[in-house]
Amino acid sequence: MFNKIRRIDSGVYTVTAGNGVGRFVQRTVNVTVYYPPDISVVLVSGEDVTEGNPLQLECRAEAVPQNYTYSVWSRTIEGRHVPLVNNSPGKSLSISQVTFRDQGVYRCGASNGFGGFQWGQLEVKVRARPQFVRQINQQAAALGENSKLMFKFVSYPAYVNLRWYKLINGTAEKLTVSNSTESKYRSRVTDAYHEFMFYNTRVLLSGHVAELEISDVKRDDFGKYKFVAKNDEGSSETIMSFNLIDRPCPPTLSTTFCENRIANVTWITCFDGGSTQTFKLQYKKKGGDWVELPGNITDPGEDMAVSEVVEGLEERGEYIFGVYGVNRWNKSDTVQTSCTVTVSDVPPGTTSALAGPMAGGISGAIVLMGVALLVVVIFRRRKQGSRSSGETEQMRPDDTNGVQSTRHYENLPGIGFLENEQ
Repeated sequence: MFNKIRRIDSGVYTVTAGNGVGRFVQRTVNVTVYYPPDISVVLVSGEDVTEGNPLQLECRAEAVPQNYTYSVWSRTIEGRHVPLVNNSPGKSLSISQVTFRDQGVYRCGASNGFGGFQWGQLEVKVRARPQFVRQINQQAAALGENSKLMFKFVSYPAYVNLRWYKLINGTAEKLTVSNSTESKYRSRVTDAYHEFMFYNTRVLLSGHVAELEISDVKRDDFGKYKFVAKNDEGSSETIMSFNLIDRPCPPTLSTTFCENRIANVTWITCFDGGSTQTFKLQYKKKGGDWVELPGNITDPGEDMAVSEVVEGLEERGEYIFGVYGVNRWNKSDTVQTSCTVTVSDVPPGTTSALAGPMAGGISGAIVLMGVALLVVVIFRRRKQGSRSSGETEQMRPDDTNGVQSTRHYENLPGIGFLENEQ
């Protein structure tokens, strides 16, 4: 009798019996112990996983009986679940050409009907060239101050060499970098976590920040700088523009649309000149005086679309709209556009087909944008007197002729930045 049977108790047992009369009698019993699977994840494609090569993982189970049902595979990176492409239940998982984004802890499970699903996992590190964090590669400084150019990257295997260059007439000239206080260029590297976007999931990866400090900035120091990071798999490079702090460059007007006493003005933001900028929107009826809407319009970032909806215009007539950026140094040139306000045939007291959707929020903003922008919309409705600082002032009815404005911020397809996507 087994008090508590274990898997090692499986085997063939023989019992021999006799009573002294005649010969002994033997009986044989085969004992099979059923138990749930022990799971291990094995890298079949080789010990090292290198970018561009195939990856094959196998979910190996050991149990009795050996009729297994396998789960779908899953993956986590720094504790965050990251979806797998073309994933289905099975013993094996294959990726024809791995990339930097295919790293992580892979997990699989199997069951044989005894004890439920059991799980195993394996961490896969992908050897690749250094990867830079996606960022706005522009920096600005004033004459005479010390400034830093910062480059964010991750590297597996570990980086072995970092170099800085100044681009002069298209030629990269290597900079002499020293940690001496007398040096024109000094550098240091610190550890940091960086955010990347892997298959629509934000993950944090351990990486580095490489800083190039330029002391006593002169006019000759402005221009483009190249940073090169190298590891055993190769090298990667990125370029940053170093500019003199100046007024913002003027925005680019995208679309203007007028209907039923409402105008929608959309512009694309530009470099902020090296310091935080806001935008101002002004308008006038043709032949009239300029009226500037109160409050500041927040800059959502470089190469982003900003849509401002102005309500309460007169029923008919051509309007001119002007937009400019302002930072702590100066304001940009004003860019202008115009459109003619039209009136649709709607019953008295009925809100126009254009104004109605606007009041509804994001869906109205999409109608206003027409075919111009196909992106994520960050919507904010602002009445007169709303200021970027959050303060409100009571406006007199005749301050802006009853005009109100509604704002929409949109990221252009493929433009903008998210610190993190490779």
